[in-house]
Parts: sequence; C-alpha cells; structure tokens
Amino acid sequence: MQSAFINLPAIRLHYLDSGSTEATRSTLLLLHGLTANARIFEPLADLLAPDYRVIAVDLRGRGLSDKPSTGYSMAEHAADVIGLMDALGLERCIVGGHSFGGLLTIFLAAEYGERVERAILLDAAGKLHPEVRRLIQPSLDRLGKVFPSLDDYLSAMRSMAYLCGTWDDAYEAYFRAEALVHEDGTVTTRPQAANMAEAVNNALGEDWYSRLTKVQAPALLLRAPEGYGTPSAPPVLLEADARETASALAYCRYEEVPGNHATMMFQPAVQSVAGALRRFIDSE
Repeated sequence: MQSAFINLPAIRLHYLDSGSTEATRSTLLLLHGLTANARIFEPLADLLAPDYRVIAVDLRGRGLSDKPSTGYSMAEHAADVIGLMDALGLERCIVGGHSFGGLLTIFLAAEYGERVERAILLDAAGKLHPEVRRLIQPSLDRLGKVFPSLDDYLSAMRSMAYLCGTWDDAYEAYFRAEALVHEDGTVTTRPQAANMAEAVNNALGEDWYSRLTKVQAPALLLRAPEGYGTPSAPPVLLEADARETASALAYCRYEEVPGNHATMMFQPAVQSVAGALRRFIDSE
C-alpha cells in the first residue's frame, strides 16, 4: 500500500492506499481501533487487492496524522473521514472499521448514509463488554511510557498477553508505525494518553442504539470469540451484544471468525475476515 498525506481545512491526515486497477470492483475505506493505526489493515489489504481498492486512514491523533490537543468526538472523527472522501473524489464507498473504527462506521452510516454504500463492523457493536475499559487497559497502559530503545519497545509489544504469543512482520510493521523515536533513542507512542481518553469517553457516551436504527446500508458484523488476554479472559464483544446490534440494523449479516479482538486482524485469522468480506461485498 502506498503512503500519502492529504491536507484538509482543519487537519492533515495520513492514509494508505492500495490503488485501483482495471480489476478493481469496489473501494473499501477502513478505520482502525482506538489507539491503532492504518498499518493494522495491511494483512487484510494484501488479501483483497487487486479485486478491491483498499484505503486505510490514520485517524486524528494516531499514526502520522496530525495530533491536535483536543477534538476527539465521534462527530469530529466523522468530519475528517468525509473530508478525506471528498478530497479523494469518493462520493460513496464501502466503509468498515475495527473496534473504535467500527463505532465510527456506525456513526458515519447513520449521519452520512448517502456516502456509505455498505458498512462493515469488525468486532464492534452498539454495546461492548461491560468491563471493556478493564479489558483494553493493557493496550492503553503503553501510552505515555518511555522505552529505552525501539528494540525495547518492540520486545514489550511482542510480550503483550492479548497477542497470545503471535508475532510476524506485519505485527512488527504495525507497532513500528506507532513508535516515535526521539533524538536520544528513547521511544514513546505517537497516540497520546489524554487524546485517547477523550476519544474513548466520547465514544462510550454516545447513544449507539439510536444511531443503529438510522442505518439503512447493508451491514456485516464479524465477531472474534476468543479471550482478549489470558486464556481465561473474556472476548471484548459478547455474542449476545453482537447479535443485538445485528438485529437493530435494517440489514446485517452476522458471522464469527477465529482470533481475538487483536489477532483477528493478522495471520492466520485475517484470512477468514477477508473471505467474509468478499462474500458480503459481492452479494446482491
């Protein structure tokens, strides 16, 4: 995927673009999770190209996009995405998101329905696990920490319990994309703890079910059923909550894929994600 920047009136965004070819059938605009970055979608894009054009954006405050000190409401995130679509000449496209990006997809499909051809929710729903803050805390804890070196940072990420011992080049590229290496060699994360706290508080404060009832685009909800962390940890998205969201949407196909909230986006589980997306996108 090619790396590019676009200057909007309020913010400069970074995005990855697989480009289009004569074989391209649809354009997918993908939105990452709370503290993630666009590189999380590279394994998926590798499986979907060249049949589909895949665009993955670094949301404000993440990756290489601008990081304003405030402005992390769902409405502000959505305005950025619509601005990116306008700048790229995308009147309508398939919008999909993982975790926080899935909630943003719901917001976009509800409030900008004319721009969303289909909606894809990757382990995201109108209601998450009641202890979701505790479940995602290990991921948030890395924000603001100072690591002695890039190697130390990558080693710490590799040992995260929610990765369940998995690691490959795609994981490393993803975590390198969020590492900010300072002149003295120390490393911090690009996402800032205060900005992400504002984002999660705004997201959890939304009335998601009122938004779900406004969504008219066909939707796909994929749930990762495995525990997020230790073997005894629950999944981030419970089956009952996922099915409740699917039922609240005008049309939604529900499926489960291997992996947990994080590992579903990487090999080997991402092959199942790609297969489900192909079946959904190509269906009538």
